[in-house]
Amino acid sequence: MEVMRIMLQTPVRYSQYGFKYHLETPISTSQRREDDRITYINKGQFYGITLEYIPDPEKPLKASTVKVSEEN
Repeated sequence: MEVMRIMLQTPVRYSQYGFKYHLETPISTSQRREDDRITYINKGQFYGITLEYIPDPEKPLKASTVKVSEEN
């Protein structure tokens, strides 16, 4: 059985404003010193997500509606 492993790395950009999210999952206990923490996601398992918005006083929102969709 062959296992395909896909790693996606996104650039880290920090801002004190904007959307902040928290994925409620356990974090792997094994990691390399030079790597960020790793979280494994299992297909078909529920994971909670907390979304928070911190407004930028210099760039107000144009609309306050949030659309959430679920794709199967």
